[in-house]
Amino acid sequence: MEPSSSWYVADLVIEITVFGASRNIVHRNLFLILASNSDEAYQRAQEIGFRSEQSYNNPEGQRVEHKFRGVAKLDGIVDGTLGDGSELDFTEHIGVPEEQIRQWISPKENLGTFFRPDASQKFDPDYRSGEVMGQVAEALGDQENN
Repeated sequence: MEPSSSWYVADLVIEITVFGASRNIVHRNLFLILASNSDEAYQRAQEIGFRSEQSYNNPEGQRVEHKFRGVAKLDGIVDGTLGDGSELDFTEHIGVPEEQIRQWISPKENLGTFFRPDASQKFDPDYRSGEVMGQVAEALGDQENN
């Protein structure tokens, strides 16, 4: 890292539309950005957001579009440096009832890193890539045949 650069965390809003579906999907994605100042960090966040735009067909042949909607949050990382256990960001809530705190805490098996997809699961709307799902099915088929 250059001495004049700082780390920033950008929260980008991406809207996903599946044509023919009755509802949209919105992702809020966190990105780590290295920049010399806040203006450069904002510009990089915008670039990353626009690069995330894409369109493709889902397994049912419906058109799926990812559209960058904007930057929801941009902050310098809390600890100022990166390393194991560095605090990147925080959100402050005041006067939170116990029931709400319990709802925020997920069991281990519900955390994203432990998620295992279920092939029988139905998606509504389905924004999976038909091409990627075909490649996965092909790879799994090859594994079963070996």
